[in-house]
Order: sequence, then C-alpha cells, then structure tokens
Amino acid sequence: MLESVLAGVLNRCLSAYHITFSTDACVNQVHALATHPYGCRVLQRIFENCPPSQTRVLLDELHRYTGTLIQDQYGNYVIQWVIEKGAPEDRSAVIAKVYGQVLPLAQQKFASNVVEKCIIWATDAERRALIDEVLAPAADGTSVVRAMLVHPYANYVMQKILHTAVGTQREQLFSQTAIQLANLRKYASSYSKHLIAIEKLLSSERGRVGLY
Repeated sequence: MLESVLAGVLNRCLSAYHITFSTDACVNQVHALATHPYGCRVLQRIFENCPPSQTRVLLDELHRYTGTLIQDQYGNYVIQWVIEKGAPEDRSAVIAKVYGQVLPLAQQKFASNVVEKCIIWATDAERRALIDEVLAPAADGTSVVRAMLVHPYANYVMQKILHTAVGTQREQLFSQTAIQLANLRKYASSYSKHLIAIEKLLSSERGRVGLY
C-alpha cells in the first residue's frame, strides 16, 4: 500500500512541477523498474520530464531489454511510451526488435499492443518492412494473414495494418484477407466478432475503390 502511495506522489511531482532530480539511482535498475506495476509509470515520468543528459543512459539501458519488455505486462507500457513519445532513433531501435517477429509478437497479449503502436508510428519504410512480413508465407508455408485473422490478439493488429497500408501492399493485403475470409466462412465452425470487424473493413474498402 505504502509503495503505491509513494509511486503516486512521485508521478504527480514529476508531471506537475517538472522536477529534475538525479537519476543515478535508476542506473542498472531499468529492467526492474520497467517490469514493476508502479516503477513502469515512474520510469515514463522520468523520460517525460528529465533532460536528455539524464535520460540517455536509462534509454540505452532500456534498449538492452526491449525484446523481453515488449512482452511484459508492465514493460510493454514503457516500450509503447518510447514508440509514441520518444526520439526517432529510439523509436526505430524498438521497431528493429520487432522485425522477423511480427506474427509471434502479434499473438502475445501484451506484445500485440506494441506491434500496433509500431505500425502506427513507424516511418513509411519501416511500416512497409513490417507489412511485408505479414504478406509473406510463414516458414511452414501457411498464410500469416490467416493466422492473424483467427487469433484474438493478432486480429487487432491485422485491423490496424489494413487501416494503415497503402499502395500495392494495401491491394495485396485486402486481396489475401478476402480469400482467407471466404475460406473461413466455408470451413470454420464459428465466425467470431473479430472476423466480422474485418468484414466491415473489406466492405468499406470495396466501396472506396468502387468494387461493388
């Protein structure tokens, strides 16, 4: 209880008064802070309110643990902060850790939120690289698109990808999605609300490009 109260006070102080304090005590403790229910919030306030001269060493330390923090129930929030509000080089460092793992991370409860943020905040080139992974077949030859459509977490990532893709990638994504949905309607025993949301996106896209 006391730990919660102290964390709340520190959070309010850092955000309300922009207090700059020594971050020395946080060095070599970034992973512990990021994976703690209150420490993760304190770490984000430090990044928001302390100068780069103090936060740089902490961010460099954070990047050493990105792979595990992405999947952590508290650490994922710190990583999302870096993606949304961090410097471009820090954002790109996080996105680089997602390359080659889009499907497995999209299927993980906490990491899926990070993958969504990567899709939203990536540069055009980074987003294309992430989407290319979805368009390519999995190592066993199966469809990544299908795997994401039927998964309760990855489905939300797929919706975000369909919203943000452009050009040829967009055409390929909607084409593959239409094929997979048709197969799912034919063979699946149930049709989840997640798939209905995808159907609405397909319908909207058909209307947009005049395919009715």
